Amino acid sequence: GINAEYMGGDPGRLAQVVVNILGNALKFTDRGEVNIQVKVINQDAKSESKPQLQFSIRDTGKGISVTSLSKLFQPFEQLDNTVSATHGTGLGLVISKQLVELMGGTLQAFSGGLNCGCEFRWTIPLNNVYRPSSSANSTNRGSNRFSPSALNPSSLSSNFPTVLVLDTIPKRKIALQEQLLFLGCTVYSQSIEESSFADIVFVHSSDLQVFTSIQQQHPRLVIITKLSSPIQSIPMGTIVITQPVKTADLKQILDPTYPNVLRQRRVPANLNPRFQDLNVLVVDDSELNRKLVVLHLRKRGFNNIWTAADGQQAVDIALEATPTFDLILMDCQMPIMDGFQATRRLRQEETYKTTPIFALTALAFNEDATECSDAGMTTHISKPINFDYLISSIIQHCVRNKK
Repeated sequence: GINAEYMGGDPGRLAQVVVNILGNALKFTDRGEVNIQVKVINQDAKSESKPQLQFSIRDTGKGISVTSLSKLFQPFEQLDNTVSATHGTGLGLVISKQLVELMGGTLQAFSGGLNCGCEFRWTIPLNNVYRPSSSANSTNRGSNRFSPSALNPSSLSSNFPTVLVLDTIPKRKIALQEQLLFLGCTVYSQSIEESSFADIVFVHSSDLQVFTSIQQQHPRLVIITKLSSPIQSIPMGTIVITQPVKTADLKQILDPTYPNVLRQRRVPANLNPRFQDLNVLVVDDSELNRKLVVLHLRKRGFNNIWTAADGQQAVDIALEATPTFDLILMDCQMPIMDGFQATRRLRQEETYKTTPIFALTALAFNEDATECSDAGMTTHISKPINFDYLISSIIQHCVRNKK
């Protein structure tokens, strides 16, 4: 019933909720998968009532007992108090629930019990909807959901290439297929033999040994890899992109001029040669968050980066460091010693009395910013991190002071 391309909401708060809940799912899932789904729903498609955006994050992790579900959104509650030393306080769920309710939505948790995984589902009402007229763009690429009929070789597009997706994990494969279909591609997926029909072949790095022949057979190969899984040997002319696959990356690859774009890759405008001399400590109890921050800093030219998983580690590393750190990026809510305690401890040392310490926080309220300031933190950066804003803050507090 809903035919919408643009919907009014609060992307900042939504992104923060996704980061908080997705981080928990990844943290408590040792094996299996984490599945994210987003869809537009409406109780009565014939009415003019506001549509709603429904998010679902489902994992195959540790699960939640029936008795723990009722206490899950209480501050500092976890499904097992013994894991607080390694998995934090659980405050992210409380913040997520508050943010969802501020947007007029509801957040719920479901689980079949311990070791059965769990699902977090929330629904947000949308304020504005753009409904294209029925005469505009009758092909409606956005509604071209993945289906066997979409794989018909006779439906070749003159504007976008035909592609073959090779992946042994079905859900991951379908997700990429739907992205490509949305962009107007014709997508093959049945077998490697279809590579002769395809202009571009996408294959996941974990499946390269399964599809070994494709590397020699196809001239235009795109390998999808994880940040933590570098590829040892890359065939000549191969394009490599990292997960999660962004639509912007796909648009570049599908553009016929992509090889030229690749050779002339733009250097970020905020790359500063002074960054390479800064010693930076990144502190966060989430390994995923640490890797993400380090990745973005290295892209901007930072060479000297250390990491710590909690406040106590941060204090120990900082006090032993020679020379001392020029910048510390400090998560606030961590096990063992939180970021506030760690900052107060470092401020007692003469060498760190004026060192810029940025709070990296999912806390979104004015009183939280005040708490960061009271602890001695220089400024606070909200999660999910806007890295352009982070870089401008580093220039303001670090680079200019080192001139």
